[in-house]
Amino acid sequence: MERPTQPVIPGEPKKTTTSLIEKATGTIQGFSPVNKIHQHLCAFHFYADDMNRQVEAHHYCGHQNEEMRQCLIYDSPEADARLIGLEYIISEELFLTLPDAEKPLWHTHEYEVKSGVLFMPGLPVPLQRKDLEKICKTYGKTIHFWQVDKGDNLPLGIPQVMMALTRDGQLHENLAQDVEKRYGLSFEKERENRAYMEGLKHGMHQLANAAGKGLKTVLRETDCKPGAGAGAGAGEDEGEEYLFKVVIIGDSAMGKSNLLSRYARNEFNPHSKSTIGVEFQTQSIEIDGKEIKAQIWDTTGQERFRAVTSAYYRGAVGAVRTYRLRYQPPHLLRQRRPLARGAQKEVRACLRFELKVNGKLHLYPCTFT
Repeated sequence: MERPTQPVIPGEPKKTTTSLIEKATGTIQGFSPVNKIHQHLCAFHFYADDMNRQVEAHHYCGHQNEEMRQCLIYDSPEADARLIGLEYIISEELFLTLPDAEKPLWHTHEYEVKSGVLFMPGLPVPLQRKDLEKICKTYGKTIHFWQVDKGDNLPLGIPQVMMALTRDGQLHENLAQDVEKRYGLSFEKERENRAYMEGLKHGMHQLANAAGKGLKTVLRETDCKPGAGAGAGAGEDEGEEYLFKVVIIGDSAMGKSNLLSRYARNEFNPHSKSTIGVEFQTQSIEIDGKEIKAQIWDTTGQERFRAVTSAYYRGAVGAVRTYRLRYQPPHLLRQRRPLARGAQKEVRACLRFELKVNGKLHLYPCTFT
């Protein structure tokens, strides 16, 4: 199987002593994360700011669980292949839990799969399709570090966000023909064979695939925050902005979203639907000439997303815990521990608000323990 000529990587050839050390370490040490890799996917990526820059991408993937897998990306399947990036692949359900600001970084796989251009080299076709039926319903986030399309012989420049194909006419014909020839494939034939596959249940999200726009990673100079040992008074300039993170937790259908919307936008919707994932609003107030911002996160109460939403507790300085007065679900009690672990160390206690049937609001102290 021939492949395009690669630039020579600068440096001295590997010495015999290095090979001997590699053999010893390979025999003695364990490589559990790498050993989880169980499949090889081949597809095409393009730079999120330039669709003309397209590259062949070989993914070596391992499942973290049924809804998430992670992949190392190489420019070829050969032993001397260059590691050019990585991709995280998640289910549609997990994608919907992401903040809206995060969603444009993720791309869909539905077109790639159904058009035949995403495949598993060397694997029997029936076995391929079994897993591709799942991939068809997923989203991926891809970063490339090595711009091999430029002929760079080292990973130069800033890591860039990559996107995937979403419709006919995007893939360069010469790139498609080269891969078809090397692997003995027909993308068009595979398209016909995969026509039965179902795609995303909720359709392509409008914010995915860079929201239909271009994305580019840029580097900008900024102030470096001083460490814990820095002198007092740093960052206390007049008018400086302060940001505090607060999370709202509790069972599903407790009114968390309406609590937030009433405070942030003075809106209330008695027919609101359950939150899928996480949403947040920001409110600002001025105290002693300084702008204080509260970033308030509304988390889903559904048990299945508990592992996802707990990650958003990190850095929280406060929490609003909601529950029915006569019933605290067991999983709500379990929320206290991840909240205490994720919240900043300065948090010592919390306040509990209870709205009685008679409309009176009562305030009580509570703790995270």
